[in-house]
Amino acid sequence: MVEDPNIVFEGLISASGTIPVPFLGEFFLARMTAADAETALSKALTNGFYQKSTISVTLVTKGQGKIFVYGAVRRPGVILMPTVGDLTIIQALSYVDGLTNWASPEDAYILRRNRPGQPPQKIPLNLSQIFTSAMPLSDADIILQNDDVVCVPGLSGALFFSSDTCEVMVVGEVRTPGIVSFAPGEQRTVMRAIFKAGGFDKFAKQNKVRVIQYAKDKKRTEQILDATKIMDKGDLDSDIEIKPGDMIIVPQSTFKM
Repeated sequence: MVEDPNIVFEGLISASGTIPVPFLGEFFLARMTAADAETALSKALTNGFYQKSTISVTLVTKGQGKIFVYGAVRRPGVILMPTVGDLTIIQALSYVDGLTNWASPEDAYILRRNRPGQPPQKIPLNLSQIFTSAMPLSDADIILQNDDVVCVPGLSGALFFSSDTCEVMVVGEVRTPGIVSFAPGEQRTVMRAIFKAGGFDKFAKQNKVRVIQYAKDKKRTEQILDATKIMDKGDLDSDIEIKPGDMIIVPQSTFKM
């Protein structure tokens, strides 16, 4: 402060985003630019303490922040921010090897907490628009802030925290029995698994498809699906959602001679 050399501070911003200022106590500065911090401090100090306060703020160095990327990206997780320069959304997505083929880029968003303890702000992020109109580091490429959470939902609208696939076993009267895989964003149902296994063969008993599932406590449950209601009547609501490790058994029809 030009008018009072005792108003001086050099050090780290605290974990709560503040620095100690005479008369003001702990003053919140996190995520402000140097110019915004100068304005905020000057306004606070002239409000009852000084007739005039000329404040100069210089950013000496940045701590190594981090952002989080979740959802339909190839390597979800944490990205360390550079200590020099900015990190943009296009750069961040390149660090996680880009989007998966089941991503819904138009529905992406950023969760940003401006102050500790406050609910995060949800910022819409149309990645399709950014990719088509923005060059890396251009004005249209969005700059990320420390602790931002970048969320890329899948086509189903769900937000996954892993890129692992879901595998289920399909056996019995299908054309290619065995293990079938679902990408994290794919809708996982019995009928979709059967189609992935090549569909029913001509001897399949389609109205008695068995679905074997195990709960976390190892308890076994079995459901019967009448696939003819789905294929003949379009009753999609009767399809059964499946989980990793489930088994689908398509029995053989019995013919009377």
